Amino acid sequence: RTTTPATPRPKTGHLRAAISLTDILTILNTTPDQPRKASTLGRQLGLTDRAALHSLTVRLSQWADQGRLTKTAPGTYTITTG
Repeated sequence: RTTTPATPRPKTGHLRAAISLTDILTILNTTPDQPRKASTLGRQLGLTDRAALHSLTVRLSQWADQGRLTKTAPGTYTITTG
């Protein structure tokens, strides 16, 4: 008896490599005075998988460390002004 390997199902809700700082800034700029939680940003980008949301949180933190975003509280970000 031979077995055929299962065809991998496309993963939904996973972090796309194509999510960019521009995607995040587009969302944040809709209400620049309102910081957003990473989980909220993830949902707005269609991320539902826990690992994808974690990856996004790491990426947001890196951008904040680089001065591209402002971290206002743990897991919460806003646009950098000035």
